Amino acid sequence: MADFSLKIADRIKDFGELLRAARFAELCGGPSLIRQLVRAAEPTILQEIWNRASSSHAHQKSLLRLLFFGLQTPKRVAERIIRPDILSCLVELGLLQEDNHCFQAVDHCVFPVDGLYLIGPRLFNYKAPPTCRLYFGYDSLLLAQAVRQERNVHSAFEIGAGTGLVSLNCPALRTVASDIDPRAIQVASVNIILNQAQARCSVIEGDLLAGFPAEGVDLIFSNPPYVPAPVDSPLPAYSWGGEDGLTFVKRMLDEVSTIIERGAKCILILSAYGDERGNPLERLLAQFSNRFQIRLQYLNRTLIEQADYEALAHGATMVEGGGAVTPTKFEEYYKKHRFLYKNDCILHIRAAARSGLNVSYHSDTFHDSLTC
Repeated sequence: MADFSLKIADRIKDFGELLRAARFAELCGGPSLIRQLVRAAEPTILQEIWNRASSSHAHQKSLLRLLFFGLQTPKRVAERIIRPDILSCLVELGLLQEDNHCFQAVDHCVFPVDGLYLIGPRLFNYKAPPTCRLYFGYDSLLLAQAVRQERNVHSAFEIGAGTGLVSLNCPALRTVASDIDPRAIQVASVNIILNQAQARCSVIEGDLLAGFPAEGVDLIFSNPPYVPAPVDSPLPAYSWGGEDGLTFVKRMLDEVSTIIERGAKCILILSAYGDERGNPLERLLAQFSNRFQIRLQYLNRTLIEQADYEALAHGATMVEGGGAVTPTKFEEYYKKHRFLYKNDCILHIRAAARSGLNVSYHSDTFHDSLTC
């Protein structure tokens, strides 16, 4: 994968220069609209992005159509705004497809987010949901924001590189990220080059702490898989947290405990499923509360609805070898296990003289706090 990245490095750098020169971030509506779009892929946001670009130069609008909206663009038009060798590189990466003298981005697009340009999965589609295995969602933005606020971090490690967004936001002098999906490694590597961050960021294929630096780190962070699903209808690897949603989280906590004891801080963004505050996540964290200072902050609580069951069913069909799964199956499973609410939260863990679990609620739903 490193050899592949070296081969396309110059063309990817030139692609980044093209995006900056074309003011692609402004064409996409700037950070505010992109964050809204990631949070909820609503047609009104897409319409606003297109309306903002309506007065732009024809070349800029063609760039937006091709790289962001994923609309078919004639080859002759694309080659007027993007060099043929760069277009060939984007096809080789799987960002673009070439067919019938046209280019089109089907499952991927280019996001300008947090001052970066990011190749990632499309969060919207006009005909059918994208089938890209790569994850990029609002959790990614939350974790990037939390990591960006850390101070006195010289080295860091991310479990689950995804698109590379969070590692690119990390203020550490050196950040290494691991991921079990070769496609994620490829895309994250390209995004690191696209944002000229090769000197401080790298990605390694492997599970959990694969590639962990021998000298240790100051910070570990992750947006781990946390969505519950039955064994016979698993979700993609980036989202499936086992039958209770906590299988991967527990593995991760067991793995990083020794590293935290050596002084590293740990930040996780995830969601807890249940029908009450004393949910399984809190019970799991209580097992570690005599060793670490744990701060669990709830950000939001939402009732799981029909649209969620439909999204879960679609996710299950994306798994290789999986068949069609109906939303009813997930609805019955969630109600049986009383996974009625999804509680978004951020988790900070560190070694300290005073250990314990502190739980706080900061949203319209949660008003009080509890210290265990």
